[in-house]
Amino acid sequence: MPMLADCIVYLTIVDSRDVKIGWQTKRAHALLTLQELFEPVQVDKALHSYFRSWHRICRITHRPSFSVSSMPHLALVAMIMLGTMYAPCEENRKKATTVLDYAEDYIFAHEPSPPHPSQDDANRVDTVKSCFLEASFLMIVTQYWTGDSESKRRVSTLRFDRTAEISREQNLLQAVHTADDRASQQLWLVKESWIRLRHATIGGDLEHIAVPVDRPAKTFILLGCEHGCNAT
Repeated sequence: MPMLADCIVYLTIVDSRDVKIGWQTKRAHALLTLQELFEPVQVDKALHSYFRSWHRICRITHRPSFSVSSMPHLALVAMIMLGTMYAPCEENRKKATTVLDYAEDYIFAHEPSPPHPSQDDANRVDTVKSCFLEASFLMIVTQYWTGDSESKRRVSTLRFDRTAEISREQNLLQAVHTADDRASQQLWLVKESWIRLRHATIGGDLEHIAVPVDRPAKTFILLGCEHGCNAT
């Protein structure tokens, strides 16, 4: 996980928010903070807080099959950030707030490519799409709750709109279980997470927890459905 901290900072090296006096010092401090938060002991604590608190009200991840080693990095980063905000250690909560922008940029730098009708490995692509949308959902919630005013504005407009657009592009509304899912437990779990994410995003959690009251109507427009559609 410390290697992931290096990756996050490296991928945000051209971040315009850092191109100013003292940017090298700021980045070095961010890297040190991320490495501390991603130490195995701290990761375990953050994930424990995530499942104990957030997962109880928004069950997107399949808890019994979850493992740090198999969880895609995007979703894992978001889970660690959100879980740390629930942690009893105030020092860790403060540390996490200083690097939320890096985690956000890292996640949104990995937007899935538009679907292609000739794509062969559909199962793998579904996993990538599900991972990104889960991570973006969690990151938007975390930033809106604990970020500064600029972060709140950015995630409630730019990030929220983009996540909704990608959900529409990737046919999130069409996610349903089929008989073919029974052939693979992994495929079934991916689809189930996909369906739960749909309900979390459209059904009310994100609309009422993370964004201003004028956003729900726009959510339905962006996703291409009518308000109160069956998908909710």
